[in-house]
Amino acid sequence: MAPNNLPSTFLDELGLGDLPDERKAQLIVQMTQTLLKKITVEVLSKLSKEELDEFEKVKKSNDVEQVNQFLRGKIENYDQLLLDIIAEFKNDLKENMQNLAA
Repeated sequence: MAPNNLPSTFLDELGLGDLPDERKAQLIVQMTQTLLKKITVEVLSKLSKEELDEFEKVKKSNDVEQVNQFLRGKIENYDQLLLDIIAEFKNDLKENMQNLAA
């Protein structure tokens, strides 16, 4: 699952599937933005100062695949890291929803 494309079925998992489509779309945008921030913080924390400087140069290309290739080359198990962050995010949201319902 790409972080910028949270499936709307995830809202069903949270018990929000009955919301109006417009509200669902808003929630997906908000969740995606939050998730991307979490990913950015986690990924950048794994880079050294020199790698961060290099990353800034690569990022200016606005080429997503080039950025991902750079990060895969610098961060061990980069793809798994992304999957772990997404899973943690989903679990946190589910727990928060359960706590709200309790």
